[in-house]
Amino acid sequence: MTYVLFQALYILCVVLESILFLYIVSSWFPNFIKIRSFLLTLLDPIFVPVRICLKHSIMNTATADMTPMVTLIILSYLQTLFYGLSM
Repeated sequence: MTYVLFQALYILCVVLESILFLYIVSSWFPNFIKIRSFLLTLLDPIFVPVRICLKHSIMNTATADMTPMVTLIILSYLQTLFYGLSM
Protein backbone atom coordinates (compact mmCIF):
# COMPACT_ATOMS: atom_id res chain seq x y z
CA MET A 1 0.00 0.00 0.00
CA THR A 2 2.76 2.46 0.85
CA TYR A 3 4.55 1.53 -2.38
CA VAL A 4 1.54 2.71 -4.39
CA LEU A 5 1.28 5.93 -2.36
CA PHE A 6 4.95 6.84 -2.80
CA GLN A 7 4.81 5.92 -6.49
CA ALA A 8 1.77 8.19 -6.95
CA LEU A 9 3.51 11.04 -5.14
CA TYR A 10 6.58 10.52 -7.32
CA ILE A 11 4.45 10.75 -10.48
CA LEU A 12 2.73 13.87 -9.11
CA CYS A 13 6.13 15.50 -8.58
CA VAL A 14 7.17 14.62 -12.13
CA VAL A 15 3.99 16.15 -13.55
CA LEU A 16 4.32 19.31 -11.44
CA GLU A 17 7.97 19.63 -12.40
CA SER A 18 7.04 19.39 -16.09
CA ILE A 19 4.32 22.04 -15.71
CA LEU A 20 6.78 24.26 -13.84
CA PHE A 21 9.36 23.83 -16.59
CA LEU A 22 6.76 24.87 -19.19
CA TYR A 23 5.92 27.89 -17.04
CA ILE A 24 9.57 28.93 -16.88
CA VAL A 25 10.10 28.47 -20.62
CA SER A 26 6.88 30.36 -21.46
CA SER A 27 8.22 33.39 -19.60
CA TRP A 28 10.83 33.81 -22.33
CA PHE A 29 8.20 34.28 -25.03
CA PRO A 30 5.93 37.34 -24.78
CA ASN A 31 3.23 35.87 -27.06
CA PHE A 32 2.29 33.04 -24.69
CA ILE A 33 0.36 35.14 -22.17
CA LYS A 34 -2.72 32.89 -22.11
CA ILE A 35 -0.68 29.73 -21.69
CA ARG A 36 1.39 31.35 -18.96
CA SER A 37 -1.70 32.49 -17.05
CA PHE A 38 -3.20 28.99 -17.29
CA LEU A 39 0.01 27.44 -15.99
CA LEU A 40 0.09 30.02 -13.21
CA THR A 41 -3.39 28.99 -12.07
CA LEU A 42 -2.15 25.40 -11.85
CA LEU A 43 1.03 26.33 -9.97
CA ASP A 44 -0.32 29.10 -7.75
CA PRO A 45 -1.18 26.79 -4.80
CA ILE A 46 2.49 25.76 -4.77
CA PHE A 47 3.88 29.25 -5.35
CA VAL A 48 2.02 30.97 -2.50
CA PRO A 49 3.74 29.15 0.41
CA VAL A 50 7.12 29.43 -1.32
CA ARG A 51 6.61 33.18 -1.83
CA ILE A 52 5.72 33.60 1.84
CA CYS A 53 8.89 31.78 2.87
CA LEU A 54 11.01 33.77 0.43
CA LYS A 55 9.47 37.03 1.62
CA HIS A 56 10.91 36.41 5.08
CA SER A 57 14.30 35.12 3.94
CA ILE A 58 17.55 36.54 2.70
CA MET A 59 16.51 35.79 -0.90
CA ASN A 60 13.87 38.54 -0.84
CA THR A 61 14.67 40.69 -3.87
CA ALA A 62 12.59 43.27 -5.66
CA THR A 63 14.27 42.69 -9.02
CA ALA A 64 13.87 38.94 -9.53
CA ASP A 65 11.19 36.46 -8.58
CA MET A 66 13.02 33.40 -7.30
CA THR A 67 9.82 31.45 -6.59
CA PRO A 68 9.87 29.20 -9.70
CA MET A 69 13.51 28.24 -9.19
CA VAL A 70 13.11 27.47 -5.48
CA THR A 71 9.95 25.49 -6.26
CA LEU A 72 11.84 23.53 -8.90
CA ILE A 73 14.55 22.66 -6.37
CA ILE A 74 11.95 21.60 -3.79
CA LEU A 75 10.07 19.45 -6.32
CA SER A 76 13.31 17.81 -7.46
CA TYR A 77 14.18 16.97 -3.87
CA LEU A 78 10.71 15.55 -3.19
CA GLN A 79 10.83 13.57 -6.42
CA THR A 80 14.11 11.95 -5.36
CA LEU A 81 12.76 11.31 -1.87
CA PHE A 82 9.58 9.63 -3.08
CA TYR A 83 11.49 7.58 -5.63
CA GLY A 84 13.81 6.30 -2.91
CA LEU A 85 10.91 5.49 -0.60
CA SER A 86 9.03 3.60 -3.31
CA MET A 87 11.90 1.15 -3.83
